[in-house]
Amino acid sequence: MDDRRDVRLRARVLWAAAAMSGLALGGGCATAAPPAPQVSEVAGGAAADATERIVITGSARPAAPGEPAFPARVELEVGQVLAIENRSRFGAAVGPFFVPPGVTRSYRMESPGVYTGTCWVHPDGRFTLVVR
Repeated sequence: MDDRRDVRLRARVLWAAAAMSGLALGGGCATAAPPAPQVSEVAGGAAADATERIVITGSARPAAPGEPAFPARVELEVGQVLAIENRSRFGAAVGPFFVPPGVTRSYRMESPGVYTGTCWVHPDGRFTLVVR
């Protein structure tokens, strides 16, 4: 008898957790996040044809006039290239990309989508990549 009560209690807890998290069990509506864009790394690192270039300097100070500011959001078209140059002494995660110190990596956008994630070097800690 205690086993059946335990199973019913677990079922109620699971239903409550699903309801609180916004999941719909059995035919309801749920909002899906847009798919993340597909990207491919461009061989050779620095792409001369980069559409957007991000430079990580390793400095926590705000960008001075004439210096590139670090973007929180980048919007590109399918086929365009994002180059990330890390001039700092430390590796850096920029959304889904990790760039070791002293390295430039370039990525070609292969499909539309949106990626929002952690950025170790942006002041607010977030980075969004939108590919149309």
